[in-house]
Amino acid sequence: MDDFSLKTDLVQVKGKAKGGKVKVVKYDRSFLSRIIQNEKAKRFYDEVKNYCLSFEKVKARSAWGAENFLFGSDILVKMIFFGGELCVCLDLDPDAYSQKDYPHGVTPNKKDYDATPMLLPLRTAAEMKIVRRLIGETFTSRCIYTVDFPARADYVASLPAQKDEALIKKNLIKKTETEMSEADAKKALAAAIHAEAEEEKILEEIAGKKPVRTPKKKPVQEDIPESPVEEIATPLPESPATQTDAEEASEQEDTVFELAEEEEVLFELAKDGLVIEVHYDRSFTARIIQSEKAKSYYGEIKNYALSFGLKSRISWKADTFHFGRKTYLIAKIRGKTLCLYLALDPKAYDENIYHQKDVSDKKSYEDTPMMIRVRSDLGLRKAKRLLSEMLSAAELSEKEIPQVDYAAQYPFEETDALIEKKLIKRIERKLDKEESDRLLQSGNVVTGEEKKESSEDAQENADPQEEVEEIAFELAEEEAPAEEAEDVEFELASEEDAEEEVEFELAEDGKEGDDDVEDVSFELAEDLGDSEGGMESYGAEDEQGRYVTLRKYIRGFAAKMKQGDQDRKDYYAEIKSRLLSYKGVKVSDSFSGDTFKKGSRILLKSRIRGKTLCLFFALDTDSYKQTIYRQQYKGDVKAYAATPMMVRVKSEQGLKRALRLIEDLGRNYEMQAGEAIDLLEVRKSFLYEETPALVEKGEIKTRLVTVTKYEAEELLKKNAK
Repeated sequence: MDDFSLKTDLVQVKGKAKGGKVKVVKYDRSFLSRIIQNEKAKRFYDEVKNYCLSFEKVKARSAWGAENFLFGSDILVKMIFFGGELCVCLDLDPDAYSQKDYPHGVTPNKKDYDATPMLLPLRTAAEMKIVRRLIGETFTSRCIYTVDFPARADYVASLPAQKDEALIKKNLIKKTETEMSEADAKKALAAAIHAEAEEEKILEEIAGKKPVRTPKKKPVQEDIPESPVEEIATPLPESPATQTDAEEASEQEDTVFELAEEEEVLFELAKDGLVIEVHYDRSFTARIIQSEKAKSYYGEIKNYALSFGLKSRISWKADTFHFGRKTYLIAKIRGKTLCLYLALDPKAYDENIYHQKDVSDKKSYEDTPMMIRVRSDLGLRKAKRLLSEMLSAAELSEKEIPQVDYAAQYPFEETDALIEKKLIKRIERKLDKEESDRLLQSGNVVTGEEKKESSEDAQENADPQEEVEEIAFELAEEEAPAEEAEDVEFELASEEDAEEEVEFELAEDGKEGDDDVEDVSFELAEDLGDSEGGMESYGAEDEQGRYVTLRKYIRGFAAKMKQGDQDRKDYYAEIKSRLLSYKGVKVSDSFSGDTFKKGSRILLKSRIRGKTLCLFFALDTDSYKQTIYRQQYKGDVKAYAATPMMVRVKSEQGLKRALRLIEDLGRNYEMQAGEAIDLLEVRKSFLYEETPALVEKGEIKTRLVTVTKYEAEELLKKNAK
C-alpha cells in the first residue's frame, strides 16, 4: 500500500501490517509540546505568561492540554491550542463585549471550559493587544498588578525546539500504534481532518469580526479653495507603485476602506437632501469577476497550482493554495493587478528579472514572503517558473488534471448584483449639512436619475455572451468541481454486477492510470428530429445559440481492448490463454472486465484504467516484494475483496511477472494443467472494430448529453487530441 496523501498532526499512517492492514500512529500532543515546536506561538506564550504572573497571588498550573492561571482556586485565564493556533480563554462574559472592538468566540461546550467561556485567538500583534487588555480586566477586580513581581522569565530561551522523538521520551507526546484496515485508516484520517477544519473555521469567523473603523472627518478649512472638486473628489494614484503601497498599508491597519479603484468611494444624494459617502469592500471573488485581464491570468495560475496537488481555499480577501497545513501560494487582486505571494525567499532571486517584493515584515505573509505581480504573458511565464521550482523542491510532482475555464466561471457582473450576492459590502456614512452642501456645489454627487441611466447604459452595452457563460458556470457546479476530480475515482459498473463493480476511493498521489477509469469520447449528435426529452434538434444549437447536444460514448473492457494498442492486446492474450489452460478455469465477461473463476472461487479480475491493463489477483499482497511487483492492496474495496492484489502490466517485464503470479495461483489453489489454449484464437477476439459495430454489440454505450456551446468546444477539442 502506498503512503496516504492525507496526514494530520494527530493521525498518520506508518507502513503496513499483516492481513492487508495498515499501522496507524496516533499522537496525543500536550500543550507544552505544541509550544516547544511552534516558534511563533512561543513568543506570544512568553508575553502572556509573564504578564499574568505580574499580578500578585496569581499562579500558573500546567495541565496536559492547557496552561491555567489561577487566583486562589479559581481559573481566570487558560491558554490552549485551538485550530492549530494559540488561543486564550478568559473568565469573562462573551456577551458583555462588542465584537467590533473585541473580536472573540465562545469556548467549546465542555466542562473544562465552564469557568473561561470567552475565546480569543492569539496570532498577531493586534490580537495580543486585545488579549492583554482583557486579561488586565480579568485580574484587576481581584488582585493588584506590579511590574516587579515576579522577575520576568525568558520562556522562549528556556523552551528550545525539539523533535517528536525527544518529546515522546519526555512523555510530552503520547504515541500509540494500532492496526486497522485501510478503509478504517482513511476514516480516522478524515475524522481528524474534519475536526481540525471545524476549529479553523471558527477561528476564521472570529477573524472576520474585526472592528469597522470610520475614517476621520477632514477639518473644515476657513478659506474654501477656488476648485472644490479637486479637493473633495477621490485623488487618483500617481503611479501603480504608489497605489499598491497605499492598499498594503490600508490592509495592514485592518480597514475596510481600501481605495483600490476610482469607484471605491462615491457620494450619493439621500432623500433628506444630505450626502452619503459610500465605500465598497470588495471580496476576492468580486475583484476577479470585475477584472477581466487579471481573471485570465488567475485561471492559468490556479490550474497550474492544482496540477501539483495543491488545494484551494477562497476567503474574503484571497485565494490560498496549500498542501496539508503548509501554505505555498496566496493570490490577491490589488487594483486590477493579480498579485501572488509565494513561499520563497525573495533574496534568492534576481530582482531585475522577477521584480519581486519582500513582504516578510507583515505577519500575514510570514509563510509567503515573496510577492510578484502578473500583468502580462511574460509575467505569467515567470510566475509558473517560480511555482514549478517551489513545488518541485517540496517534492510535489505535476500531473494531468481537467482544465477549468475560470474566466467563464466568473462572468462580469455589475456592482449592484455583487452587493445582492454579498460579494461586495456597501458601507455608508452620512455627511453633515455643511459637507453635503460643499459636495453638491462641486457637482461630484451621483443622483438617483444618474445612477439609473448609468445602469441602463451598462445593460445595453453588456456582452451577449455573458448569459451563456453564467449557464456554463452553473452546470459546472452541478456536476463536479475540478479540484475534487483528482480525489475520487469512479469505475463504470457492469450490468450484471453493478453493485459490486462501482468503486469510490481516494486517489493516490503520483500514480498514473487510476484517474481515467471510464473511457469516454464525444461527437456532435446527428439530427434525429424531436425527442421525448423535449429537445427539438440534436446536434444543433437552440434558438439563443447557448446549447449543443453531443453523443457520449462509454467504452467497456472489450471495446477498449479492440480499439486499444497492439502491445496491450498481446499481453492480455498471453495472460488469458495461460489462465484458461488450467482445468476447470472459466471466464465470464462483463462490461467492466473479465473475471476468471474455478468453480465458485474467483481467481483474477482484469480491468483497464486509462490505457493500462490492471490485474487483480486472489493473492496475499504482503507475501510479495513491493520493489519487484509494485503491487497495491485493494481489498478494502468491495468489488476486489476476493482479489485484493493489483498489479499493472505495461511492458514485457510486467507480463513476465504477471505470468509468474498466475503460476502461484495454480500452486495455491492446486490447479492442474489442462489442454493448451490456441493463442491465435484469443488474439482474434481482440481484432479492431469500428465504433458503430461496437455500439450495436453493446460493448460501447451511448448517451445524449446537452451542454453549453463552450463546454462542447472543449470536449471536442479534447477528443481531437
